[in-house]
Amino acid sequence: VHGGLLPAWSVPEAMRLAAEVEAALRGPERDTLLAGMRRDGPIPWRDDLSGLERLCSLVNVFVRVRACTEAGVLLEGFSGPPADIPLGYRPWYAHPHARAARMRVVFGHWAALGVASGPGWMALDSGCVWGGKLSACRIDDGAMVSVDAVEAESRKIDRSAG
Repeated sequence: VHGGLLPAWSVPEAMRLAAEVEAALRGPERDTLLAGMRRDGPIPWRDDLSGLERLCSLVNVFVRVRACTEAGVLLEGFSGPPADIPLGYRPWYAHPHARAARMRVVFGHWAALGVASGPGWMALDSGCVWGGKLSACRIDDGAMVSVDAVEAESRKIDRSAG
């Protein structure tokens, strides 16, 4: 996943929910969903959500979650290291009853966590966008590779070349 999962979600459930978002992004609802994602404030996840609210809430979790309560309330806007998470919240992967913990979930979107792993999770964000490294893991054997970010100047596109 990009961001993470809610503690109450099993991996099969998360895959089913992600398929809902994928179908919407491939279908005629795509533009409505993307426009809905720009609205003010996230929609907290509830099983009984439907339509655009459901899809926006799912995308918010899959893309943005770093820390949440056991009940799945996201800590919005947090991007610091796990040690700085406020009382009442935990990293999404560290809840004691997280249903996905029985499988390994690989994610990014948390540069302050860096490349790290624990039982049931592997974090791969090594801050490439901030000048760090781009990291990847070969899942079969756990081999890691990291490459330095390209300096910002070399990323510019020469628009004069037509």
